[in-house]
Amino acid sequence: MAQDENFRFVVAEERLCELADNQTGQVVLRGDIHAAKINADVEQAVVYVDLSDSTVSAVTKRVGDPEPAGMAWDNNQDQGYFLERIAVLVTATTQDGEKLELRQNAPQTTHERGTVSSHVDYSLGADEAASIGFFGEEPTGSVSAGVHEGISWGNSYSREIQDFEVDNQSTGTEAAHFYDLRAHSGGRYDDWKSLIHNDITTFGIGHIDLVHPVNRTCVSNVPIASQAVFSLPRLTGEQHLVIDISITATFRRVWAETADFLLEIESHSHEITATATTTKVLYP
Repeated sequence: MAQDENFRFVVAEERLCELADNQTGQVVLRGDIHAAKINADVEQAVVYVDLSDSTVSAVTKRVGDPEPAGMAWDNNQDQGYFLERIAVLVTATTQDGEKLELRQNAPQTTHERGTVSSHVDYSLGADEAASIGFFGEEPTGSVSAGVHEGISWGNSYSREIQDFEVDNQSTGTEAAHFYDLRAHSGGRYDDWKSLIHNDITTFGIGHIDLVHPVNRTCVSNVPIASQAVFSLPRLTGEQHLVIDISITATFRRVWAETADFLLEIESHSHEITATATTTKVLYP
């Protein structure tokens, strides 16, 4: 079975954002991509994207620093910046603008906090494949050639993603995964107002603990567990497959203070996006 290493490749980008004088947000995008061509009655293409080596962090070790810095503000009236949301979007398109169909993607929506499982298991029918060309060194999945055999693509792994939940909003052509912060030291995190103590209106002025502290898990490296399988049902002529990947991180600061017998509650956010676009040619 012929293989071509040009059809297994890695795209990478790193983006930094200065959140404060002593704190930096960081998105590391690393996409492992495989492409396969199926030689059946009609030519077909399959693309697999894995982002398991990607991470997002709100603390970045600078050159010369012995240890990574913590949050710029970390006290009972001021918390930030911490990671609030990660948005992952992946699409695959031909040079003619035709979007490949999303066949499998992971992780699915989960309300668990802790271990997030990511699993894809995609097979193309055995009778449809007279012969199969799989391009890539050490491809993810397995391929069998023959009239009665087909292509099977599978990968399963877990990532420790404490205090975050996954909201899978994928469509028929786009993998869309949102990793949302859902816990802090005092309970559930629904939005930035969740950090404000419920009894502020009762205690008002003079109340010492105005803001719940966040957990370290939403500051240090947060892993990505996204993967997707796309297919093109009909491959006509030379096709340039364009794979677009974006990871957007939202960082948040929340603080409350009293001044002149008035209570002020404020919030501010920063966003950074890492994107990668790559084009590979499939010849039928």
